[in-house]
Amino acid sequence: MKVYEIPVVVRSPSKSGFFDEVSLATTIGIGCAGHTLVFQNVSQTLTSAFANLNGASGQLPSLFELASFAASVTTEVVSQLAVLRPDAHGVSLIVGGVDPRLGTAMAYSVRPAISADAYSVFEGFRVEQCDLEAAAYFVGDHVGEAERRLAELVEEAAHPIARERAPLQVVREFINDASKTTIGGSLELGFTMGPRFQRVATVEPSVWGQPAAQLMLNGFRIDDIHVGPCAVGIMGMV
Repeated sequence: MKVYEIPVVVRSPSKSGFFDEVSLATTIGIGCAGHTLVFQNVSQTLTSAFANLNGASGQLPSLFELASFAASVTTEVVSQLAVLRPDAHGVSLIVGGVDPRLGTAMAYSVRPAISADAYSVFEGFRVEQCDLEAAAYFVGDHVGEAERRLAELVEEAAHPIARERAPLQVVREFINDASKTTIGGSLELGFTMGPRFQRVATVEPSVWGQPAAQLMLNGFRIDDIHVGPCAVGIMGMV
């Protein structure tokens, strides 16, 4: 799964008459599982759209409305690709963060809806609220197996921290399992702090079994590179 930090900026009209007064500047997180081409197009479209929202003073989008727009964009992208990729609808998204209206943490799944008629027909993407009280919410392939493995790890955990981090262990195991050919890449992390979602790098051993570590972001090491005179100042999590 790829994880993206998406800016959400709402501007309202000032005395000038233009939409140049920022009434909301925050971020939400979007996790995408499935075809890379689909969620690259979706994330780029959402980044441009959500960073340039206009509304009357006091009018803010809810997280459900942001997720619904993401579902519409994903439906359009998949429909365009379907001519060349009949399986393009095989993607799922999680849209999460703090609801701009309610001020509470929420998350929604965006999944393909398939008709139950004699012929399976793609009907677009549907939005459903996630249960944040659950130990984890998996999307993509092998979901049932992931839930069973998580239950095992939670049962075996001798410390609360081990139980909290059990979902990450499941993802790591599945990434490293050669038999799960549709799951790969690197572990990607993010979390909500205050009103914002923050994408973070992953702290991984430079050589497994040895203490030296490195910061990885989308499979790239970022702690030893610079952008001109600047370093990449993103925090990391184990």
